[in-house]
Amino acid sequence: NLAGATFTGTGNLVFENTFNWNSGAMAGGGITLFDTGSDVNITTNSNKGIDRVVRTVGTIDYTGTRLLFGLSGNVSGVLENLAGGVLNIDGDADLQPNFNPGHQFINAGIVNKTGDAETVFQIPFNNSGNVDLQQGTLRIGSGGSSSGVIDVSDVAHLNVTSNYSYQVGTSLTGAGQVSFSGGNQDFATDLTLDVATVNLNNGSITGSGNVVFKNTLNWSAGAMS
Repeated sequence: NLAGATFTGTGNLVFENTFNWNSGAMAGGGITLFDTGSDVNITTNSNKGIDRVVRTVGTIDYTGTRLLFGLSGNVSGVLENLAGGVLNIDGDADLQPNFNPGHQFINAGIVNKTGDAETVFQIPFNNSGNVDLQQGTLRIGSGGSSSGVIDVSDVAHLNVTSNYSYQVGTSLTGAGQVSFSGGNQDFATDLTLDVATVNLNNGSITGSGNVVFKNTLNWSAGAMS
């Protein structure tokens, strides 16, 4: 249980079983690894800080709020969900910067989003794995890129409000809604948007790739360039 303390130092930490994270921070130059078979529970509305590289090939259940990157000062925090890892997000479960802009979320595994509330990624969201939006809204608000799969169910919504890059390997599908609400949506590869509804609310659709809209497009503002 991590409940208010700070793990720090240059040594690497490996957790192999259950880890309950209620408050406190992980800092220092070392790496934290949640190993295969580990179960991580991130709960409560108290501050929880990522001030180092945290990697997981286990299962993280994030049901709380206030997972802050750079909590203890001007340091970068990175959360890497490696291949084989699962991140389950239920409810708000935002990822927010506290200090320093050099933070990242990197997904090569599986991300599942449930719960009616909006989850906001205010750090770059880089996806080469699978993102399954089952319920509620996932807002990408600080850039990043995708070369992986994003599926949006009929009761889910993906809202991109910042610059974002769509690379070779990207798949965007589902019976739900995708909104482009700000920034430049850079399609660096040909992509068919096979979702039920696409909303272009602001920003621009740009890039060298061809974009195919397969179903409904609602264009209220913004540009295609």
